[in-house]
Formats: sequence, structure tokens, C-alpha cells
Amino acid sequence: GTRPQDQDGGGGWPVEWTCAGIIILIFGALSQVGRIAPSVFVGQCTSLGGMCTPARCTCSPHLRKRELVTQDAQACFQCIAEFCPTVSEGDLTCTTSACECDDPTWPRVDVGLGGQPCWQCVRPPLDFTARIGPLDDTC
Repeated sequence: GTRPQDQDGGGGWPVEWTCAGIIILIFGALSQVGRIAPSVFVGQCTSLGGMCTPARCTCSPHLRKRELVTQDAQACFQCIAEFCPTVSEGDLTCTTSACECDDPTWPRVDVGLGGQPCWQCVRPPLDFTARIGPLDDTC
């Protein structure tokens, strides 16, 4: 009798070698995807209050991305619905939408117009206090 590989001339690659070659090519391609298309692996920024994402991330189209700094001086990002209007003390400009201050150290104030919550971020006053001390240079 004849063997099956003898019927087609026997000059081709064995199936095992072909499958192994294809698997090696697939693994090689997958190992390079991170270098070729890093934007494919960009995650979603958090929208949880008091938290931020310490890596490159994106926000949904209806949210805005806010850059924050962690306690160890690392940049991190958070998705928020809207920025509140930034005003000086006494200004009544506000928004009824849920919002956050662009600078999280500024106070977010509800000025409550017409019984509805209305939010604004009050820019802290700058302290230009001049102190007059003794005229001599002693400590």
C-alpha cells in the first residue's frame, strides 16, 4: 500500500510544521501590538469623586477630563460632567448642572437660586498682606 503523503508527491511541508509556523507568527504579532498601536489600550478614566486614574485614559464624549496631581506629585485624571463657573466672591453666576471645580482646592458653593441648587467655584482671594517690621536687620 501507499502512504497518504506519497500520493501528492511528498514534497510539501508537514501539517505540524505549518501549524507551528502560523502559531509562532501569531504570537510574534501579538507581542508587537502594544508598540504598534498603544492607543488601542488606553483605558477609561474614573468618574468617582475623590479618585483619579494614574495612567493615560479617556473620557466618554459627554464627560470632560480633569487633570489632578496625587500626593506623591504624579499626574492623574478624572472624568467629570461639567466645570462650574469660576467666580470672585459676591458674583452670583452659577449652573444648575452637576459640576466640579477646575481647581479642586477651590470651594464649590451652592448659591441656591429660586430654591434650586446652583453651583459655582469661588476663586480664593489673593493675600497681599504687607508687614512692616523693625528697620534694623536683626532677627
